[in-house]
Amino acid sequence: MEETIDEKHARLQAIFVTLDPNEIKTVGHFVGLEDQALVGTRRTLSRLVLNKIDTDIDTYGDDAESTLAFLGQILAKMEGVQRRETPEVEVVDVNDGGANDGGDHWKARFDRLTEDYERLKFGEGMSVRQKVFVKGDFKLKGVIGRPGGGVSFASLRRQVDAAKLEYDERKICEAVIQGVDISTTLRGFLENKQDLNLDSLMAIMKAFYKESDSTELYNQLGNASQNNGEDALNYVMRLMELKGKILGVSATSEILYGKKQVQTLFLKSVENGLLSENVRIKLRGHLDMNMTDEKLLEVVSEIVMAENERW
Repeated sequence: MEETIDEKHARLQAIFVTLDPNEIKTVGHFVGLEDQALVGTRRTLSRLVLNKIDTDIDTYGDDAESTLAFLGQILAKMEGVQRRETPEVEVVDVNDGGANDGGDHWKARFDRLTEDYERLKFGEGMSVRQKVFVKGDFKLKGVIGRPGGGVSFASLRRQVDAAKLEYDERKICEAVIQGVDISTTLRGFLENKQDLNLDSLMAIMKAFYKESDSTELYNQLGNASQNNGEDALNYVMRLMELKGKILGVSATSEILYGKKQVQTLFLKSVENGLLSENVRIKLRGHLDMNMTDEKLLEVVSEIVMAENERW
């Protein structure tokens, strides 16, 4: 029987506490965090990555199928990190000669194996024997166009972006088409369309999902404010998501919003939209046009924690 969302989330947290800082950073990269943000103690890294995962889960709302698929991807990555970073064990026979050389032979052999383990564990080389895992075909998690639910466009785009790292364009296109509900006219249209590449396929999917245009998204960013019950970190992440959508949609639309223009509005909305006056005042001195999203999240998290400790 398939795990529930709560069961998958509990398993994710159970595995997460076993990861070391380097492994946490690997998971952080997988969910979209950059190196600049992944600094600090293990506790800081854990908080940043888990907050990002929870924020991504919130974007699915009541879409249980997509939420389960997303959690499955994260779990597979975490388990893959652990599996990949477990070195192959060499069993030696102490009676095969050299066991009576005062221990120097075995000490040297142990040191060599330890060095191999460290290189494999921390990415300083891959000279140790490695297992080869056969990669299967890419399959979309969830169904596109299913009445009353189905995979969201955000989930589709995330899965496609992740697949680009491992699969060729033809296989990704085929997986997306096969992921469309067979009862929809979209499925028949795509199956009969000639010379379909990934860019044109995603443009069609964007139109199918009726994604907002760049102007509408830009206005949403300018008018954004923190909701009651929404913490400051999630509010900032929501604005980051809007900012990313604007830049992504703008690149293929008639109205182009530049990075500097969008970043200016983003920072203004971050400051003006926060509910807490104390958080706004403390954050104001840190806001800068060259500030990365990851650094901003770290600063906001520290300010909010300090404010909570006051009470």
